[in-house]
Amino acid sequence: MTMKNVLVTSCCLQTFHGLFVSRPSEAILPVQRNGQIITALYDYQPPATDTQPTLAWLTVMQEAYLNLAHNSLNLCAVLLPRILASDKSEVISDSSHTIKILLQDCV
Repeated sequence: MTMKNVLVTSCCLQTFHGLFVSRPSEAILPVQRNGQIITALYDYQPPATDTQPTLAWLTVMQEAYLNLAHNSLNLCAVLLPRILASDKSEVISDSSHTIKILLQDCV
């Protein structure tokens, strides 16, 4: 993903999505590693003007947070506010959907 190649980034996001959707146990994906991946994915947040990659990134983040919440609600609560810290209104708007899904799933 550090190569800034659109195809590589897309494939990496698909791979992460597949990992998080499978809801791996803590033995396979420890909560600390899940949190580290979430934190690292912020470095690859696409520009809000690039709609398709932004939606893909938000989908991966949603699943990453959902997986983290299933294994450690406390760590999820610590990391979650960052998704709203964007200075891009489009990202904040779309991330509110992610938070809604998290609340429905976790509460």
